[in-house]
Amino acid sequence: MAPTHRRRSPELDSWGWNRDSFTNQRRETVYISWMRYGGGSKRYASLAPGASHTQTTFSNAYWLVTDGKGAPLGYFKTTEKIGIAVIPER
Repeated sequence: MAPTHRRRSPELDSWGWNRDSFTNQRRETVYISWMRYGGGSKRYASLAPGASHTQTTFSNAYWLVTDGKGAPLGYFKTTEKIGIAVIPER
């Protein structure tokens, strides 16, 4: 895959990195996984009830939120701006 050129933004450093925040409002632990560009996923964080996590990532990355049984709760796509993902109670 050929490298892409990203437009510079104040929220990004020189490599196109971004920081996004995830907050768990559920009464159970949730898991945050990066969806690999070639397929599959890699778990990066577990969030206890009420916990938050800041993740460094590229823009246009997809993140999957799952419950303790691995059931998907939702997806989050990053952009060129700092993002905030809130996992609601239900």
